[in-house]
Amino acid sequence: MKGDVNRRALLYFLLIPTFLLYALALTGCLSASPGIPNLFLVQVTAMGSKNTLKVGYFGKCRNAKRTVCTPIAGLSEEALARKLFPGSQPTKLIHFGLVLSSKIFLPVIAGAGVVFTLGVLSFSVVHLRTKSASRLSTALHGVKAAALALLALSCVLCFGAAISITMAIAAFQFSAEDNPANYQVVGGKPLQALQWAAFAISVLITLGLRDVMQPIQSGVSGQVSSTLPKAPVPISSASAAAPARQAPQQGAVAVNF
Repeated sequence: MKGDVNRRALLYFLLIPTFLLYALALTGCLSASPGIPNLFLVQVTAMGSKNTLKVGYFGKCRNAKRTVCTPIAGLSEEALARKLFPGSQPTKLIHFGLVLSSKIFLPVIAGAGVVFTLGVLSFSVVHLRTKSASRLSTALHGVKAAALALLALSCVLCFGAAISITMAIAAFQFSAEDNPANYQVVGGKPLQALQWAAFAISVLITLGLRDVMQPIQSGVSGQVSSTLPKAPVPISSASAAAPARQAPQQGAVAVNF
């Protein structure tokens, strides 16, 4: 019993770093706060001008003596170039970075985080409504199945995000070795490690919550079966006739005495 309590406590504690990993993966290059500019997908350097641009999911950073980061939502290429590179305004480098973040490095990790959150919320519903399970057994069974499906889907999406980023960066670096004339592309290892860590912890949580919900489901079935009325035990004709045959025998013994 104590081992189960400790395992559940560890499982619930792992939810905190998991949500934090999902959030950090999406906030890369959104601001110049310590550590945030290092959470980039790729770092692109123009070989001619030596301008360097860090590409995140929803933000861009200029890697220079003074790091400047900005979200890209609602900004055109010209406005983004003026904000990051006030002097030179390398629009071709900005265009290349926007193409990378909008068409190649899709934010699949955001969908994984949303689905994971929905799965955890569904598990909370199952866990909190077990006291009235005798009236909601069918609904709880559906919510349990939905929670497991959402958690499993989040693991699939997180794995897809991590492996796609790793393979795309490897492909860019391979192509840059053959054609180094335009841009030099370097992958962001911290963000890759962060996404793989989010995938590993999500799998552990999914397996753990599945084991936690199995006793809940068995408890629901037991409560439902206990509320059903018990059917009367049928009495066979032979057992009903036995006392009737014994009664005259007892009376006959009384008369003989």
